[in-house]
Amino acid sequence: MAAKPTTPDVARLYAVIGERVAQARDRKGISQEELAAQIGVSRASVTQAESGNQKLPLQSLYLIAAVLGVAIGDLLPTVNDLSLPVGQADIVARVNSDPTLSDDSRVALRAFFDRMAVPQDKKGNG
Repeated sequence: MAAKPTTPDVARLYAVIGERVAQARDRKGISQEELAAQIGVSRASVTQAESGNQKLPLQSLYLIAAVLGVAIGDLLPTVNDLSLPVGQADIVARVNSDPTLSDDSRVALRAFFDRMAVPQDKKGNG
């Protein structure tokens, strides 16, 4: 079972969402200004959201997902994503959002990263 999210994890929530929005926007090939115009916010708001500094309302996230042609779930991290060690969440986010990976590849890569995340004191001594 995933660890219960803590306050820093909630802060990371917006950073991960912002990273995923930026990745999806880049894949779609549109600028921050174009995205902003299509969802009815300023470019500065998109910039701040992508950097994790602005908490976008859920309705804005749905609009962003629609404009970028992705599922809302592609933008939202899971509790497990937020519970991963710093750095690993970025890798898992990239695995989850990489359009070139098959579902089987995603499962295999996530399992690999889960095994790699075992703390040193819990690893076997042999």
